[in-house]
Amino acid sequence: MGTQMESGATTSSRLKVFISYSRRDFEFVDRLQSALKARGIDAAIDRTEIEKGEAWWKRIQQLISECDTIIFVLSRASIGSKVCQDEVEFGESLRKRFLPIVIESLEGLRPPKGLTQLNYIFFTPNPTAGATGDFDEAVGDIASTLETNIEWIREHTRIGVLARRWTSQDRSKDQLLRGTDLKVAELWIITRPAKAPAPSDDHHAFIIQSRQAETQRKRRVMALTAALAIFLLSVGVLAATGALEPHFLRVQANRLTDLYAPTFLTRDREKNLHFGEAFKECASCPEMIAIAPGEFVMGSDHSDSPEDEAPTRTVKINYRFAVGRFEVTFFEWDGCVAHGGCEKEGAAAPQFGRGRHPVINVNWEDAKSFVAWLSRHTGADYRLLTEAEWEYVARAGSQSRFGYGDDSEQMSRYAWYNTDATREVGRKEPNKFGLYDTLGNVSEWVEDCYDKDAYKTAPTTGASLPASDDCYRVLRGGHFSADDDHQSVTYRNQMGGWRQSYNGFRVARTLTPP
Repeated sequence: MGTQMESGATTSSRLKVFISYSRRDFEFVDRLQSALKARGIDAAIDRTEIEKGEAWWKRIQQLISECDTIIFVLSRASIGSKVCQDEVEFGESLRKRFLPIVIESLEGLRPPKGLTQLNYIFFTPNPTAGATGDFDEAVGDIASTLETNIEWIREHTRIGVLARRWTSQDRSKDQLLRGTDLKVAELWIITRPAKAPAPSDDHHAFIIQSRQAETQRKRRVMALTAALAIFLLSVGVLAATGALEPHFLRVQANRLTDLYAPTFLTRDREKNLHFGEAFKECASCPEMIAIAPGEFVMGSDHSDSPEDEAPTRTVKINYRFAVGRFEVTFFEWDGCVAHGGCEKEGAAAPQFGRGRHPVINVNWEDAKSFVAWLSRHTGADYRLLTEAEWEYVARAGSQSRFGYGDDSEQMSRYAWYNTDATREVGRKEPNKFGLYDTLGNVSEWVEDCYDKDAYKTAPTTGASLPASDDCYRVLRGGHFSADDDHQSVTYRNQMGGWRQSYNGFRVARTLTPP
């Protein structure tokens, strides 16, 4: 059976051991534990360290991987123990240092194969080994042996733990070593002391992959630097002739950054995103906000509401997702065009301006092409919001008419409406989820097909209605030229494949469960 250091003693200044033993020898192990603790060595038996209901063998594997040395208590009982044999084999797979100790005569028995070539410490008299059988003397020999090459052994443990974590997470790049930590590991692996345990295959693969990733990263940085230098030189020449505009310059600079220095969400960060946390996966990508699961009452039962907003129903969204903080802008759309993912002709703003204005004159297929490019570029699942998701984030926890409340006199704080053109996104107040312009500016395409009776049969899970090839698609939210009667969070509109100056969209991203 196994033991580990006490949970409070985890600093690198203390020796860490795992004791493999048979339960029949627990009285000896209890005494050994106390003696090792008295010498500053962390060792606590598994009978007190593994909680009830905990996955026992998985926990044992974790304890073995985190220790510096495995002390194997050789007795007639442990030699015949299948569990002890499994612990030896697992420790050998990690190339752990073993320290076998003999506590009784083993005449006629053969120790586990991996231990037969090692030097033993005897707690019984053994003239050949110069052992008197004195308990305290043998404990002193253990302490002295454990101190041998301990700094190298500790690195063996530390890097081994990191390597196992990397392997357990599908060899995720965000778990690899970088910078000084990588250099320390590379020096460690080539300075193995005599008789120290050899690095495992996981050690070697982890360090090699770390170096390859670091080399690739440096090459990307060098390529970006060179590309930017060439770009800026070209810009200087063209700008001198007045041939370039700031919007074009930013879009092209973003494209270079997207190619050579993306900021894709790592697996760990994605799982640990908390509600309201923002992220942006590339320079041309929309800024996203993490949204928590929840439920709300969808639709409106007011007497003056259109009939396609009824009946109301409770929708339960039991998954996390992310949504664009802003409506997609021309900066982002033109980034997609620069990458070859979107058609430039699809979006135009003759009198409204580009830059941070929401993209307009896009139909549903144009919006789908944008999220398809985002998905290809980032490797994540970007998509349009479903109609239920849109209302959930527009309400932001409120059952009021406008999300912020029912008073239309306050709408100018939150929306561009009843005006002649779009405005730059983010200039009004956000809702309680941190989203801007869910009211006004542009109406937003969502995934669903339009059905005036949708709320009678639509899913209550946040999913979209089943699609058909020739359906009109839903637009949610009012737009800049509409009055306050068409700005409620329940307002629905429909349209076919044509483009209008008041139609845009906002994106969603699927998040993996935490």
